[in-house]
This record gives sequence, C-alpha cells and structure tokens, in this order.
Amino acid sequence: MDFKVLPIANPPISSYANHAFYLSVLSCSDDYLGWFFSNYIQLKCVDYRRGSIWFDFYTLDPAYHYNPLLTTTSQVLQREMLSISEIDIVDFIINCIDADFYVHINIDESYIPQSPRYKQSPFFHPVFIYGYNRLKRSFNVSGFFNNYKYESVLVDFDLVKQGYTNAKPDHNNLWINRLQLYKKNPSSSYEFDINCVIEGLKEYHGSIPSDQKIRHFEKPDQEAFFGLKTYEYLEEYLDIHQNNTYGVDIRPFHVLWEHKKTMNARLNYMNRFGTDLDIFISQYDSLEKRALEVRNMVLKYNITRESGMLARLKCSLNNIFIKEKNILEEMIPVLERSKHYFDK
Repeated sequence: MDFKVLPIANPPISSYANHAFYLSVLSCSDDYLGWFFSNYIQLKCVDYRRGSIWFDFYTLDPAYHYNPLLTTTSQVLQREMLSISEIDIVDFIINCIDADFYVHINIDESYIPQSPRYKQSPFFHPVFIYGYNRLKRSFNVSGFFNNYKYESVLVDFDLVKQGYTNAKPDHNNLWINRLQLYKKNPSSSYEFDINCVIEGLKEYHGSIPSDQKIRHFEKPDQEAFFGLKTYEYLEEYLDIHQNNTYGVDIRPFHVLWEHKKTMNARLNYMNRFGTDLDIFISQYDSLEKRALEVRNMVLKYNITRESGMLARLKCSLNNIFIKEKNILEEMIPVLERSKHYFDK
C-alpha cells in the first residue's frame, strides 16, 4: 500500500498529549459522548511548591487502564523489543497503521522542522502518528508544534526515525521507552451514566481524592490535591512567580478553561434527555468565558510582565471558584432529583 491515513478529529481536550491523542480517535463519531461526559469531571494538582505544576483532569489513562471504547487497554511496548527484534521504526509504524493502529511514540523534537524546538537542544516529547505516504516518504503526525498548538503536520520518514533514535531514556525519563498503540473498538458502546456524573461532581465539589477508589490497583498520590481545592493551589502557584524571571506555565490555565468548557458541554448534552438545565448552562457559559479570560491574561502577563497582573489573576480565579462552588451546591441536588430522565 502506497499510502493510508486513519481518521482523526479535533479532540475536545488538547491541553496534554495523554488526552488529545486517544480522544482524537474516539471523537471521530458521537458514540463516545456517553463515556466522555460520564468522565472528565475531576481535576488534580501536584508539584506547585517546586516552581512547576501539574494541573490536569483526573481520569484513567488507557495506557494503564481499561477503556471500553478501545479494543483493549492500549498496546504498550518497550523500544527494546523493537531493537532486539531488529525492526526498523519506520516499517513498524507503517505496519501498525496498515493494521488500523494509531501510534504514540516519544521522540526528540529537535529533529522535527515544525517543532518550536527544531535544531535546538534535545527536547523529548510524545507525538501521534496516524498516516503515511510511501511516495512522499512522510508521516501524518499530531502534536504540539507551531507555537506549541496542538495540530497535525507532515514529517519526513527519516526525520521521525532520527527523532526516535536520538530520544535516549535515562532514569529521569523512562517514559521515553514506551510505544503505545490505539485502535477503536467498532462494536463498543457506553451509555451515559448519571450516577457516575453525580458521584464525580460530589468528589469535585468536596475535593475528595478520586484515586482512593482504585487503591486496590495503585497507590493513591499523597501529594495531590483534587477538586475545588485545586483553585487554592493555582493561586499559590502564581504567588511563587512574583519575583522570578520565568513566565507562568500556561497549561494549567488552559486546562481550567477546557474544564469549564467540558462542564458546559456536558450540561447541554444532558438536556437531550429531557431535563431543563438551562439556568446552569447559562452559569457555566459565563464561567467558561471567565476562564478563557484568565488564560488569556496569563498569555499577556508572559509577554508584558505587567506589574499587578498576577494579583488580578488571583482575584479572577477566586471569583470563578466562588461562583462554581455556589453553582454546584444548587445543581447537584437538582440532578439527583432528575435521575429518572436518564432511565431507559
């Protein structure tokens, strides 16, 4: 076969690769919405005290946990298996795509022309490959490229191979060893679960560690904070940037905006079942706009370093926190009384 491109769509969440990659596969059709809106409620925050921060949706990664919409848990390989078997990475990717598998690999992006780190110091990062063209000797690749925006580009076979070969793992970044393969399960289904949503909203509102529910399988993260409490640590993260020379990491604030956007979209989806959640949709629409303003303020701060802007950002975050807390306290009892709308 000279060329093949597997279908993808714009993922509903693109803040981090671990969401964007497989969601770009699942979101090709609306049959994933029941599962998606039954999940993606909780937020998790870690590491803010060390000057960096991991602020993200808390959901189970299909690299390690079962996802009903994929054929199995994603296939995870170690790059040593390819080298032991003397398999060329270009041939391996082409064979995977021919078998309808999407390929998630970790490479040195300094070899990728579209990357902001092109021809700079080594920069190890995941990319998502979903197509190839033998005649043009190019792969269809998704990742965070021009201006760190999530997008799809064409990359030469040889450059992908160089980036892969030169991504050398050490004890600090063993994740580089992993290759993950995804395939959508064509016979899968997942009905929207209002009980999961109510449980998730209660955990989010109460800042309850959701990872306690899977402690039989993995140890809960004792340094993590969940739910509404993450606002507090976002504000503290801004405090530690008042006197340093580095900019503020935009990603947590992009996640915050995508969280409000997802909460709003979930309520619109739930209205399809006959509920009347318009008042909450209006309120979350306002929160979504405010969160986007906060994200854009961070972008502006990183350019201007305007004095006083961090204080305004903290004030805006606190206002969003107060409004969302009040919305949830009114909305959760309404949803509990409306569960019959979602019965088949």
